[in-house]
Amino acid sequence: MPERNAGFEEVLEAHVQIRQWLAGEARPPLLERFAEGFSMFTLKGTVLDKAQLESFFAQAYGSRPGLRIEIDEMHDVAPGVVTYREHQQDDSGQTTLRWSTVVFDAQGKWLHLQETAVTPQPV
Repeated sequence: MPERNAGFEEVLEAHVQIRQWLAGEARPPLLERFAEGFSMFTLKGTVLDKAQLESFFAQAYGSRPGLRIEIDEMHDVAPGVVTYREHQQDDSGQTTLRWSTVVFDAQGKWLHLQETAVTPQPV
């Protein structure tokens, strides 16, 4: 049996909770996954710390009914660093595609997240 990758599992489990939260289906303990020194570069290029992330989630509860999130293309970059591709789509037809890189701290909590939007390429 292949060895389980804790970083990959954390990415997948966190996105189940994020989807539930944004779709308004449940209020899982999301913020417990994030380290106190957490920082994030968003798709719009802004920087969020943990308090700002908490504020975002508080305001965004239920804002994406029918949200679906698919994660693929997960890769280990270095110990505690994982990249992945994330596709989101909701009932309104809003869709995003992004590459993300997460850095985990020694306890496996999210320490830093970098998101980069993928723009559709002409065929």
